Amino acid sequence: MHRVKSNRRKFKHQEEASVLGLYNPYKTKKAAHLLKIKGTFLPIILISWIGLLLYLPHFRINKISYSGLNIIKQAEIDDIVRDQLTARSPVWPRNNYFIFNDAALAELLTDKFSLNSIVVKKVFPNSLSIQLQEKVSAGIYDNGEGYYLLDEEGNSIKYLRGVRASEFSYSTSTP
Repeated sequence: MHRVKSNRRKFKHQEEASVLGLYNPYKTKKAAHLLKIKGTFLPIILISWIGLLLYLPHFRINKISYSGLNIIKQAEIDDIVRDQLTARSPVWPRNNYFIFNDAALAELLTDKFSLNSIVVKKVFPNSLSIQLQEKVSAGIYDNGEGYYLLDEEGNSIKYLRGVRASEFSYSTSTP
């Protein structure tokens, strides 16, 4: 019962304060005002931060290093890598460090070239490291139309060039 009386006293005091026009300005208005500020500025700050990460030139991949090239020419791989880094959409930069998909590039290079292994790593903030191991060549195959480089299992590694007409010697004989 004692608690009820004290609550009544507080309630009575609050009623008297409201009748007199007294209020605590820090109790209700500050909390509502801060919620409006947080609800407005936090999303703006978050969107701005993501935009900076995506569009600042500091995070664009512009350095590419290769290691393990023997048979494959760097220009051949470089064309494919540069094609993957060029923007196809005006909204999303594909050469951004955070967006670029290095696993997709590794899969594309594996499909295009005969490789034992490939490791594509993004190096923060703007580099790409490609380490590959080519298949070992065991011989050259001539089918009369072109020359092919073969690996140890007999699979074609690379088309070398076509057979030229000057490489044939025709012999005719009459019985």
